[in-house]
Amino acid sequence: MWELLRQLAENMGMIVTIAFLLTRIKSFHLIFRKGLNRQSKVIILITFAIFGIVSHYIGINIMTDHLALTAWNWGVSNGHSSIANTSPVAMVMGGLLGGPLIGMGIALVIGGYRFLYGGIADWATLGSFLVLGLLAGWAGVYLRKRAKVGPLSALVVAFMLEFVHMAILLFLPQPNVLALQLVSLIAVPMITINSLGVWIFALIIENVLREEAKARAVETHKTLLIADKTLPYFRQGLHSAASGEAASIIHQHSGADAIGITNRLDIIAFAGGTQDDHGACEQLLQPFIRRALDTGDRAVFKEQDQAAEEQDKTPYAMVIILPLVVAGEPVGALLMYYRKSQPISEAEEELAEGLSKLFSTQLELGEVERQKKLLMDAEIKALQAQVNPHFLFNSINTLVAVCRSDPMLARKLLLDLGTYFRSNLQGATQLLIPLHKELEHVHAYLALEQARFPGSYCLNVHVEPGLEETLIPPFTLQPLVENSIRHGFAGRRRGGMVAINIHLDQGNVVVRVSDNGRGIDEDRLRQLGHSVVESQKGTGTALHNIKERLQGLYGSEAPMKIVSQPDAGTQVELRFPRTDGGENGHADGFLGGGRIVC
Repeated sequence: MWELLRQLAENMGMIVTIAFLLTRIKSFHLIFRKGLNRQSKVIILITFAIFGIVSHYIGINIMTDHLALTAWNWGVSNGHSSIANTSPVAMVMGGLLGGPLIGMGIALVIGGYRFLYGGIADWATLGSFLVLGLLAGWAGVYLRKRAKVGPLSALVVAFMLEFVHMAILLFLPQPNVLALQLVSLIAVPMITINSLGVWIFALIIENVLREEAKARAVETHKTLLIADKTLPYFRQGLHSAASGEAASIIHQHSGADAIGITNRLDIIAFAGGTQDDHGACEQLLQPFIRRALDTGDRAVFKEQDQAAEEQDKTPYAMVIILPLVVAGEPVGALLMYYRKSQPISEAEEELAEGLSKLFSTQLELGEVERQKKLLMDAEIKALQAQVNPHFLFNSINTLVAVCRSDPMLARKLLLDLGTYFRSNLQGATQLLIPLHKELEHVHAYLALEQARFPGSYCLNVHVEPGLEETLIPPFTLQPLVENSIRHGFAGRRRGGMVAINIHLDQGNVVVRVSDNGRGIDEDRLRQLGHSVVESQKGTGTALHNIKERLQGLYGSEAPMKIVSQPDAGTQVELRFPRTDGGENGHADGFLGGGRIVC
């Protein structure tokens, strides 16, 4: 028995070596990567059937009439012998991995081959193998449902099934005396070695799974790192400068020897090689790039696929071309260059595919953002273009009235009217203008209103020095001043005062426009700025218009605050991030730290 145990252990060492080499084969990994589909079941069936037949040949031939042990089984039995081998390892592992049908299929192949060999336990061995394959398959299904498949559970299953195997061999063969002699000799060695064999095989597979998981985790981390670093660039679209930065980042982290990025026409970015390298293979790659863009599928350029006279033209042995797709249409491609034409791993293939999909998503998000911004710009300009036609008619009537009595005043008012409408036109085409330009708009408006109602109101402007060229949205101050005059001072002929105060607070521009008018009642105050408020004069949209434009430009960083008390006046406060437009120019005459116009 001990000699049999030693020889089986030696055989198991050979089997374990075969198992380890088996796990290095790429196709064997499909069993674990794609789950139990038809392809993986066929791989399991063929692999473990061959494994069991090899175990038969290197098994130990047992001569039961005198209990002699001989190795290597060629030919058929003489009718007084049997074989102790490690083939149950193949059936148990195949059943655990593939399920009952695969387990029985493996058992049928191995058992049928063993039956042709003959011996005292040929029928019993065939029957026991079928039972082992079926039970192992059921055990695998049970353990997978409970996520408990592992080396320890495989060891327990193998130990129990080897007992079943020995029991069948003990009671089925005839004569019983030979069966008893056979089982007493092989039971302990086979139960021990085959159980340990299943355990070692399961450990090897578990190690393969850990390697796969580790490789995928590394590639996933690498993919997310690249995606995070390239996001700001791909969101800008496929432009040379942004794509060049993205290509450098991908080359730094992907492991490729060089990276290229194309649009629909040309390679617009290249990183990782010289311009000579790039130029040497650009012409050869054009058909492959065109194929990838036309089909939307990956294309691979390989040096050995080219004519002999062309192989020396490129320093790269392989280039993977991955299309970048936006809204279902390829808009460019990612090129990954390799100097050695060795097969890339499954993890590297998934990295390349994952990167192309992530970059496609980034490009698509960038396009969505650009379209959203264009729509927002259009909405803002539509709001800015709202002009009250009554003001134009009133201004013309005022000009007609003063034209003969005071030509100089009429000339000045014409200039103010030109400034006012020039500001309207500029505001309708620009999202931001310098502060002094907006104040010109305010002063032009106020001059025209004061010509209609002389001495009725004054404007007090105070701007913190250094803010003259700060950019603000157009039509921000003028509508607030107009509101004060038209609504706050309605019915008042004297004593109206509007104050504009602009200063910095923690990097934000703070604009306060206040008046000493009649104020706003509490019910209407709650609605102002949040929705359009019906008014007997004008459109009633000024405050809502300003708030919508500020939030469209700055989001939550641009709050609006309105404070008002009946018969005490109203104050509107705006706050938004500072944006400088340049050095202080000709605005000093307008601002000068403070100015009162009556």
